[in-house]
Amino acid sequence: MRAYSYGGYQLGSAWGVSNQATFDQLKKTIKPESDWVYDVGYRYTTPLIVGSLNLYHADFSNRLQSLTAGTIIQPVSTVVNVGGVSMYGVDAALTVNPIRNLSISNSVSYNHSTYGNDIVSQGTTYALKGKKVIDYPQFMYKANLTYRFHGAEAHFDANYSSKRYFSYVNDMSVAGYWMTSMGARYRFGNYGVLRNLTVDFNVYNLFNTSYISQIGENGFPLTGDFQSALAGPPRQYFGTISAEF
Repeated sequence: MRAYSYGGYQLGSAWGVSNQATFDQLKKTIKPESDWVYDVGYRYTTPLIVGSLNLYHADFSNRLQSLTAGTIIQPVSTVVNVGGVSMYGVDAALTVNPIRNLSISNSVSYNHSTYGNDIVSQGTTYALKGKKVIDYPQFMYKANLTYRFHGAEAHFDANYSSKRYFSYVNDMSVAGYWMTSMGARYRFGNYGVLRNLTVDFNVYNLFNTSYISQIGENGFPLTGDFQSALAGPPRQYFGTISAEF
């Protein structure tokens, strides 16, 4: 069982609604969220290969989520009981060490989450049953290649997230995207009073991909576009010199 979330004024919490009448109405309809979760997995480990497979299923009752109504410039967010949610998923990971100091990792996950009930808001019934859960990519993939040699280390990372639905009835979504980064590190060791002297250099968003990083900043509407999304940062460079005394 999950306790009610905390939050400030109009931040999608039962304790931060816009007026007393809304709070009094919520007291009659919301209940603590609960769920049953079933999980089974297997892990295989050798010096050459490390692999894992995980299957899971969850049944949520009284699923509480943030709902936004009103206009774009005057949004009103509240918490709403969307009823039941059914979730099925699989996670798989594989790490291969083909030669000494070289590690190649891949992981993939698939999640199918749908609402189990329609929802009524301000006298209108919205066909929510069978729709995908908002702001949750169904498919994600991650890859990493790392090579270490004495004090040097270099890595390359690639991640993929599939599209995410923006509205509860799934008529708006943001596209999936690839994100890549790379970096290198060298540990010089101890020099006089400096211990573990290390230099890092990393490049984030290596191919300067344009993408939406966060959605629902002003909440999620039942239908339509609420224009509440944040663009992801462009290519960025980070350098660090660190030492201990």
